[in-house]
Amino acid sequence: MKLQSASENGLPLSMPVFRDADQYIELTRPDGQRTQLTASALETLLSPALICMPGRPSVLVPIQRDYAEHLLGHLEQMQLLPRAKALLYQRRHYLSSPRTLKSFQRGSLMFFYESMRHKGLKAVVAMARVTNAYLSAQGLVDKGDLDRSALEANDLAAIGKSDIKTVVAFSNLQNLPKPVPLESLKRFGCGEPTQLLASRSLTSEQIANILLEGFPNERRPQLLDLS
Repeated sequence: MKLQSASENGLPLSMPVFRDADQYIELTRPDGQRTQLTASALETLLSPALICMPGRPSVLVPIQRDYAEHLLGHLEQMQLLPRAKALLYQRRHYLSSPRTLKSFQRGSLMFFYESMRHKGLKAVVAMARVTNAYLSAQGLVDKGDLDRSALEANDLAAIGKSDIKTVVAFSNLQNLPKPVPLESLKRFGCGEPTQLLASRSLTSEQIANILLEGFPNERRPQLLDLS
């Protein structure tokens, strides 16, 4: 397996059930000795690979085209505007309303749905992992947070009425080779209009369906274990 070559360690044939980002995964070294790394450390080593362990929480998050192209870099032709500086960071920020904080457990997977506004694709276009999530008062969201988010200070008022915002730090960003369209999401049970207005959790079956359609040329996406 390509990922095994990259890490020079033998990976488990079957991934354990997800408990948290700091759980240990047993690996086999080239000399046959066994060693352990946390799930978080292993993903960092294999970045941008993501370990889709059974039971790993996942969140579908909406994003508008104007911000998605500068935060995710998923379009073949991009406008080189100042907002694109977010693409310089491996760890980027997604901002949302404070009530969504509970959805972003450290180690969760994020699936980015680009909405139809401003000629958006109406599709899931990328995925990543949550490295941290916290609340920040609107006046305390500093330039570093904004640089990593593709937002400007005057954009914050559009993210809910509250002066408090959820800041989600994410890494290991992967753009889906084939965006998963709205029609497919409806078929999977997560594509109704009311389901796409705010961040929402996905079931294991929905995650599997999105991955299998989003990575059509791979029998299983990188390190995917659907057992």
